[in-house]
Amino acid sequence: MKKTILLIAIAAALAAFISFDKKKEKEREEAQKYEASLLKIEEKDVNSVTLIKGEEDTITYVRAEDDKWRITSPVAAEGDQSAVRSNVSGFVNADIERRVKTTSDKLKNFGLDPAYFEVIIKTGDEREFSLLVGDAAATRGDMFVAFKDSLEVLVTSSNLLTQAEKLLFDLRDKKIAHYEKDDVQQVELTSAEHEIILEKSGEDWTMLKPAGVLVDNSRVNSFLNSLKNYSAKSFVRESFSDGAQFGFDEPALRLILTLGDELSTKEIVIGKKLEDDEEAYFGYESGRSPVFVIRESNKNSMTKEPFYFQDKKIARFDKSEISEIRFSGAYRLTLTNEDTLGWYAYTDSSEKVEDSDMERLFAHFSALNARELAAYSPEDLSAYGLSTPFLAVTLLREGEQVAGFEVGDGVDSDRYIRSSAYPFIYKSSISQVNRVTEWLEDLFASEESEPL
Repeated sequence: MKKTILLIAIAAALAAFISFDKKKEKEREEAQKYEASLLKIEEKDVNSVTLIKGEEDTITYVRAEDDKWRITSPVAAEGDQSAVRSNVSGFVNADIERRVKTTSDKLKNFGLDPAYFEVIIKTGDEREFSLLVGDAAATRGDMFVAFKDSLEVLVTSSNLLTQAEKLLFDLRDKKIAHYEKDDVQQVELTSAEHEIILEKSGEDWTMLKPAGVLVDNSRVNSFLNSLKNYSAKSFVRESFSDGAQFGFDEPALRLILTLGDELSTKEIVIGKKLEDDEEAYFGYESGRSPVFVIRESNKNSMTKEPFYFQDKKIARFDKSEISEIRFSGAYRLTLTNEDTLGWYAYTDSSEKVEDSDMERLFAHFSALNARELAAYSPEDLSAYGLSTPFLAVTLLREGEQVAGFEVGDGVDSDRYIRSSAYPFIYKSSISQVNRVTEWLEDLFASEESEPL
């Protein structure tokens, strides 16, 4: 028993020693890390950073009350939060590789008199660090720095130079549109070709102009999400009074967003092309003063036609409510749901249609999508083969039409198609149409008869 107690005591003492030793080792590592740290502060301590590259080239950004970074000099602008945090991190996490004692007359040998850059960092407890940035060191990837008024030259990673030479454009917020997507209640998009007005009700969108077009909600959400990710290529003015010089009086694109319950508006205007860059446009955002330059590719992505937002389904229906389907054109027959007896096909005779076959047919109808708009206001249906359609399909519920479509001429790998829901003419993949006609061919083959 005494032997057991002794062994337990020895084990406990050994565990305590190991724990104590690990604690001491951790303390030594933390002390070494602290000693190697250039600034010996944490990111949360930093309140402001000033990058000085010359008498007239100074950038200052500060931590605001909402914990976001804002640029205060040389212009007042929001900071690119990710870029600024990376900048702060680059200074705070810099380590000292080695130290070199020198004299004031030899500081120039390290590129520190005068220095290429000066970085001033202030903390919340009113500490201030003034760091001079000099030449590259002999060891690859390192460089010389020194604290102002110090004769000790420090060798640190050249990443500090990368951070010190950041430009205003690198650190400022470059987004061209600022809003919360869920706040958007109306979208008004005007270009040279189209005027589109979309309005939100609950979670669904309705197209007010052109009227009567069903909207694909996912397309509107995708557009609003993408818009928040477009960035300025550059900034040409921090403010302007004459918008005509940038083409804002006759814009290539105007987007007005109505926001929130208070129905405030956010306007993004894209003006004319730059004279020295044919692939860029001037632009501005209401509520913000700078004139920015946007890439032509971004401008083209913002320029949408109504078809982009439209629900592309040719026939929208609830198959459980359909009691009759009529085919005309190259195929003439009627399918009727005889309640408990199931579906029957009527041509010159009647034939039972299997439930699995009807499931396939409804799936083919549902898969019919408009791939491209052919005409919003067709003047001559015969130009599309729709005055006498190749195929016409009507879906009814208790004798009333709920959906339908007409198929016209083929063009390349498409066929012209018109939904009963809209007056517009679309192009739909010929392979999608063929699935319907192949289903009909199989039905007629089973009757050992040819289509009329």
